[in-house]
Amino acid sequence: MPVRNNNIWNDDGSGSACTYVTDDPKPNSNAFDVQWQWSGDPIVRGFPNVGLRTKALPVHVRDLRSLNISAAWTLTPSSSGSDVSADDTSEPDGNALEDIGVETNVCLDVFADSDEARSLDFGDQKYEIMVWFAAFGGGAKPVGNTTPLSPPVVSMIQGTEFTLYSGTNTNGQTVLTWVANRTLTTFDIDVAPLFGLLASKGLLPEEVYLGTVQFGTETFAAAEMVIFNVTSFNASIRTVQTERGLGNATNSQSGGATTTDSGGLPIATQVDATSGSARQHSFLSITIVGITSILAAMMT
Repeated sequence: MPVRNNNIWNDDGSGSACTYVTDDPKPNSNAFDVQWQWSGDPIVRGFPNVGLRTKALPVHVRDLRSLNISAAWTLTPSSSGSDVSADDTSEPDGNALEDIGVETNVCLDVFADSDEARSLDFGDQKYEIMVWFAAFGGGAKPVGNTTPLSPPVVSMIQGTEFTLYSGTNTNGQTVLTWVANRTLTTFDIDVAPLFGLLASKGLLPEEVYLGTVQFGTETFAAAEMVIFNVTSFNASIRTVQTERGLGNATNSQSGGATTTDSGGLPIATQVDATSGSARQHSFLSITIVGITSILAAMMT
């Protein structure tokens, strides 16, 4: 069974978040809803998510061959009504989210460590690797946004550019974040090449273990209740067969299995940093801004 976690790890009493398993007639959709609201400064209060449970994890970065993430989601103010939140093929209503001061993202969150057991222990892992598929509000920024890489590191995956940010969080963890240059509400992406590019640049050692893989939303702040609706989520991982016999492990999320592969760790192609620089500039220059301004910065 998929693992859903409300994960309010920084509850300051300013609001609430509740995660509900959706009664969806589609088999294996792994759908769920999150209803949340937090007042005050835009800081992360929690990360409601669905986790990938498979015997293929933990796995050395060097043994990773693919990590395919498929998802569809919507984000709406609760006052918009259920019929508005049903369309996961179009971008969220930026004006409606701006009106209630929504600060949030939608992302994949992966933790890693050189120690196999510690790679599964939240808070103790050395590395956090994130892939942001959307960001709303000027306060939802990746770790390292104030000290962007120079020159920028930008990768192209299936027609979408991802810009890399690197920094250290308050737990002392190295955080490596890939931020998409556009909002992705429905996608089916192999993110393994992004890990490969990190390894090729010496930012993520190939010998560390990837321990946990989760997809969800970091909830920062909103003046009113917000509904994050995941209409579908599936994930599959493919690795080389190791001495521990994980090559035949089943992925409960999609029913797939890992297989032996003679190829190497895939590496994403690095592209010209023109649009990536624009995205970095938008994080540096905005302090309090609405979603409309962020989208405008993405498009330049």
